[in-house]
Amino acid sequence: MASPVEALPGGLLDRLVGGLDPAAPTAEAARRCAAGGYAAALRAVPATDDPVTAAWRHFAWHCRWLGLPDGTARPMISLGARLAERPPRPVPEQATSAQVWIVGRLLTELRDTRALFTPDLALGEHRAGLLAGAYAAIEQARSAVADLPDLHPHLDLVAADMAARGGDHEASARYLAAAWQGLSRGEDHRGMGVAALLAGDVAAAPLTSPLHWNCLLTVNPSAPDNGLVDAVEALEFTGSIGELDQARAAYDEAAGRYAALGDPAGLATVGLRRAYLLMLDGQPAAAYDEADMAYQAFVAAGRPGDAATAATHRTLAAIADGRLPVDPAGPEAVVRAAGEVGPGPATGLGLLYGRLGRYWARDRREPERATAAFGAAERIWAELAEPELRAKALVDTGQVAGAVGELAAARLAALAALDADPAPLAEPADPEDPRRCARAILAGRLYSLANQVRDVAAMERAEQTIREAVEPLRARLSEFTGTARLMAEHLLSLADMSGGQVVSLVYRASQARENGDDDRAAALFAQARAARRPGWDGDFDEAVVRAYQGDDASASAAYARFATAALADLDAEPADQYTRARRRMLHVQALTFQLNVGNPALARAHFDALRADAEPWWAGLGEAWQHLHLEGRLAEQEDDLAGASAAYDQALTEVERMRGALRRDVLKASFFAGRDVQEAYRDAARVALRRREAAAAAGDPDAVRRWSATAFRYAERARGRALLDLLTANGGVERFDLPPDLVRRWRAADAEVALARDRLAAAPDQGPDPDAPTAATDEDAGQHHPGPRDQLASLRDQLARDTDALHQIEDELRRIDPQFWAAINPQADVRDLDTVAAALPAGATVIQYLVGRTDLLAWAITRDGMAAAHRLAGPNDVEPLTARVVAGCATGGRYEEWARQLADLLLAPLGDAIDAATALLVVPAGATMRLPFAVLPWRGTTLGATVPLTVLPSAGTLCLPAPPPATGSPLVVGDPAHMAYPPAPGAAPVPQAALPGAGVEAGCVADLLPGATLLLGPDARATTVRERMAQAPVIHLATHGVLDPIAPLGSALLLADGDSLTGAELLGLRLGAELIVLSACRTGTGSVVRGEELLGLGRALLAAGARAVVATLWAVNDVSAALLMTEFHRRRLAGAPNRAALRQACEHVRRLGRDEAIAAYERLRITAAAAGLDRFASSVGAEVRDLRAAEAGETPYAHPYHWAPFVLVAAA
Repeated sequence: MASPVEALPGGLLDRLVGGLDPAAPTAEAARRCAAGGYAAALRAVPATDDPVTAAWRHFAWHCRWLGLPDGTARPMISLGARLAERPPRPVPEQATSAQVWIVGRLLTELRDTRALFTPDLALGEHRAGLLAGAYAAIEQARSAVADLPDLHPHLDLVAADMAARGGDHEASARYLAAAWQGLSRGEDHRGMGVAALLAGDVAAAPLTSPLHWNCLLTVNPSAPDNGLVDAVEALEFTGSIGELDQARAAYDEAAGRYAALGDPAGLATVGLRRAYLLMLDGQPAAAYDEADMAYQAFVAAGRPGDAATAATHRTLAAIADGRLPVDPAGPEAVVRAAGEVGPGPATGLGLLYGRLGRYWARDRREPERATAAFGAAERIWAELAEPELRAKALVDTGQVAGAVGELAAARLAALAALDADPAPLAEPADPEDPRRCARAILAGRLYSLANQVRDVAAMERAEQTIREAVEPLRARLSEFTGTARLMAEHLLSLADMSGGQVVSLVYRASQARENGDDDRAAALFAQARAARRPGWDGDFDEAVVRAYQGDDASASAAYARFATAALADLDAEPADQYTRARRRMLHVQALTFQLNVGNPALARAHFDALRADAEPWWAGLGEAWQHLHLEGRLAEQEDDLAGASAAYDQALTEVERMRGALRRDVLKASFFAGRDVQEAYRDAARVALRRREAAAAAGDPDAVRRWSATAFRYAERARGRALLDLLTANGGVERFDLPPDLVRRWRAADAEVALARDRLAAAPDQGPDPDAPTAATDEDAGQHHPGPRDQLASLRDQLARDTDALHQIEDELRRIDPQFWAAINPQADVRDLDTVAAALPAGATVIQYLVGRTDLLAWAITRDGMAAAHRLAGPNDVEPLTARVVAGCATGGRYEEWARQLADLLLAPLGDAIDAATALLVVPAGATMRLPFAVLPWRGTTLGATVPLTVLPSAGTLCLPAPPPATGSPLVVGDPAHMAYPPAPGAAPVPQAALPGAGVEAGCVADLLPGATLLLGPDARATTVRERMAQAPVIHLATHGVLDPIAPLGSALLLADGDSLTGAELLGLRLGAELIVLSACRTGTGSVVRGEELLGLGRALLAAGARAVVATLWAVNDVSAALLMTEFHRRRLAGAPNRAALRQACEHVRRLGRDEAIAAYERLRITAAAAGLDRFASSVGAEVRDLRAAEAGETPYAHPYHWAPFVLVAAA
């Protein structure tokens, strides 16, 4: 392919401008057009009847609104009513000069013809006709300028360009040779530079143009994203490379010509081509430099269009080079240039960002690069008021976010895409209306995202949007034929895809069951069965309900009936690409469902149908790893363990490659939180354990060790390792020339953006009616309370402010190191089984779990390796049992029977290893992250009484080097004054009760810790606490903790005067504490993220550098906690390790008799009074009075409510 050869420096337009009288009325407009300033050209000359003026105005208007950087044009239909503003095109009778013939007629006609020569249009025999028409128009122009022979070689160049675009390479070479001969004869050295550029372009970018990086700048109007036909996308960018050595030689020739003439614009034009070749060679840094030099030269030469193109190439090269996030200067240059060149060329550059985003998302699986490119495109289209294109960029962004599990960002992108084009849909309803199609499919994407996380409210909202878009088509279905009929049926299928009320009810029932509410679950399942739809859709509904109830055989049979009927219905439709795509997707869904319910025979039939239809069988259906995982599951269910291992290995290799492209902490955590990712690792680990069992049965110890190591490796990789990466970064920031304080500010700002995004993503579900009154009490009357609309606006503003703050910090980092990402966020190594075993202290045992609804894998690791392993197949009740145990412990209620059942599931299979341990290091998973392991019964007592317990985020943390210890004084904080916290973002803070017992606790702990700084009441301000934490070796915080279940980074420790420290803020600290105690309510809980630890305050502190954290699993009694915490510190100072001191303190409190407790509290009171804490001491006296009322011999704190919420989590 080629470029707009007439617009190159020294090309046809420059020749025409050179022939004009500088004093002519059109001279300024012509000069601006030749330099690419089409909008400025229109402003430079008024409309007149003069044919020459009319020709330049017509050309400038066409290029301003429709022209793309490579000389093609957007479809005129894209302009809508603006077409009426088009200046008239000169008629042949007016074409009395070269200006009128070439500018007013030929070049605009050829731009439109070029746009038709695209690989996604099946032109067939029409291609030859289009070329013949183009050649005829060129020859007609040649005849009209017969008296200007110096223009004839340039017309040959235009013809060579057209022939290359039309695939007539023989004619292209012939015209190019003729042009070269004519230019040489006329000694037109600039023209010879143009000819060399054209020859290089044809060789370098056979699909389109080097200006487009060989990408096709077009969109599919019926698709919500910027996707094109698979065969075309496979050829873009590096997919189809021409004769690069030939191109380099041609560009060298052009550079020599321009250099000899002292033409900086010509040299910059060559530089852009060389930047493209450097990108193909995998040298983005060098490409960046070339594009930057070209940009500076084009700005100096007054060529705004070329400058905007160079700025775009520079930004894309920076993205490819890992200089993330994207520098806003690139898209800003395009928006700024639009005022000079017009929205057409600027829109083309936005499309180029979109095409490279698709390449990075689809071919390279590099989500952050893709997101950066789509974000730049969206920014351009928002400024250019292109709502449909902006919506497509947002959909692409949402798809990338969804692919890595960042569902909050994906959901926000989908909602923003729906809002990007809010105008009412055209009536009567037309299935080929691109806006109607896009809105329906966008809503379908939103439904899928909500479905991934079982967000019933969002699912229902998406269904409503789908119905509003497609139901008007149902009444007119009989009127449609051909493609319109197919599109209408496709859109209507979206309304039927969800299962409607049944799926929502099933999800609610499943959640109730997981929460231990069996009665509510049964009632909801009954409602779901009653809501079945008629026909074979009802078979689908029945299959879903039966599957969630655990009746796999009935579910399999029902889904088989549904799939058979649905496939038969598709067989009755015309065999086109839509039908084929729907059939393949149905086979994938049926394959997945039958595997989920354990029917490999039916699954095999669908797999074979897919394999017979495409190679690879998942082509065009989604991520390769997800489908390889399905292939592995099928092999495993067919007892082909070797085949299963091979497929799982391929799938997880792809997963690891995708993870390697992720830099942000939130992306790593969210990607590995995905249900599919976790199932893939768990399935691979399960097969490894099965092969370990087979090796043990065969007496092959080497194979036992090998498969033990394999299972362990999969389990460690399944952890997501986001925390490990943060800890690795903590130890390495000083090795780079980045200010540590600036890096910490960046990390906190990045967390604040994630927090704001999470809150905004959840906000649409909050509040029943936007217009409902918000005053709830008499005291509220007359006051304004933020309703849902106010809240949404506030959250959007907060996200915008946080994003701006993050960008400012990133600008600072980028100025220091354009590739700062690599420096501050390295990828941590995953340690192998032998390394972890060697790092264990003598007598310590690691117990590691992988927990799913139908899987429970566990093993014990000692210094000798994997000492024991257990695999429980089939449904288990770990999640509901854990919920019941936690609820019973947290409320002082019953828990014993459920704890016994959990001990049978989690501990008994590893009993010998547990009995031999002097310390247990537990790596929990799933629901067990919230489980107080210490309360589980063991050998006639509790596990906590038997052996010291420590929770590890992953086994690999044992191998991390300990950070340098802090050298300051211990910090103790207790009962801050005037604590308050807003119940929702934007709401007024609600005062929280004082914690006098926490004040006693803090005073007594400070009395124990030598040289401790004590901050009580009004002294416990956030600024003071934050400052003192940095150098404290031990930190004890006795205050309220607030859990944010929607956005865990918003969980907070409350401090004086309504201030707080959130998880996002804590991530920005750099701590050296060997121990931090969070003696507050539920500081150890948060959102359980599959593959990661709890995303709560404890994790934030570990990420900030703390070596160990004592956190709480439920709201603690501030008075009894004071007794336990003082005992804990007393035993630590006596020499006990943290884990042993916590165990001893818990046992001490658990076994305290009434009289012993009274005596202990009296000692606390005396200590508090001696420290001048009289108001705190009085609360202890009240507790003593309550104890005296109890019967002698009681153990008032025997219930786990008092002693079991405290857990020790260690990171080094």
